[in-house]
Amino acid sequence: MTYNLRYDNPADGQDAWKERRAEVGSFLMGKGLYASCEAPDILGVQEALNSQLQFLDIVMQGYSRYSRGRDDGQTAGEHAAIYWRTDRFSLLDSGTFWLSEQPNFPNKGWDAALPRIASWVKLKENKKIFLVLNTHFDHIGVKARAESARQLAAWVRQQAQPVIVMGDFNCEYHEQPLKILREGGLTETRPSLDTTPTFNGFTWPKARHKLIDFILTRGFITHSYHVIQPKRSNGRQLSDHYPVEARIFFQ
Repeated sequence: MTYNLRYDNPADGQDAWKERRAEVGSFLMGKGLYASCEAPDILGVQEALNSQLQFLDIVMQGYSRYSRGRDDGQTAGEHAAIYWRTDRFSLLDSGTFWLSEQPNFPNKGWDAALPRIASWVKLKENKKIFLVLNTHFDHIGVKARAESARQLAAWVRQQAQPVIVMGDFNCEYHEQPLKILREGGLTETRPSLDTTPTFNGFTWPKARHKLIDFILTRGFITHSYHVIQPKRSNGRQLSDHYPVEARIFFQ
């Protein structure tokens, strides 16, 4: 599952994190109002601040997390965090790089408005080894999104094992960055005819609902794909994005 949680912004009023967090946690664990939802084996979240992740760490019993803050490579700023079930997977390696011409330390790349990162883990399930990468492309820089896609495609080509790439790409499937990723050897888990939006803007009137969150793979077969549209008990959205879920198997 990939899920942009919306960062903890008090200006969001009734959609602020403190108003949503308990139900977000229940959804992710498939409890309470969301008992019909299945907790993911692997979860990538975007925009999460350290305080949000500390809350999820308590809620998500049975999971481990890897992440780094984009502002300092430690805890500051938004994270592209990855959670995985410890009863299924063992961590072999992990890392974070910046989407920029200088990937090894905090900085902004190309025409990006903000620092952007990709975090990855290498996991083992029985004898199978694979990699999971989670990212969040820039919302302003057109060149930054295209170059970030080229950077990720190059990273994927360097990996010998199957790969999962997920995140908020801030562009739609027909735009250049997604084309670059597909041409780089990744396959969308999304069926081509499914154009369900993943951005809802908390249903703000000025928000155009868009399909910008994706799960792509190499070395896997997709069994099912679903954009989940959970609602809070008061009828409002859990986040300004919908979670995207894919059930996949090794080839």
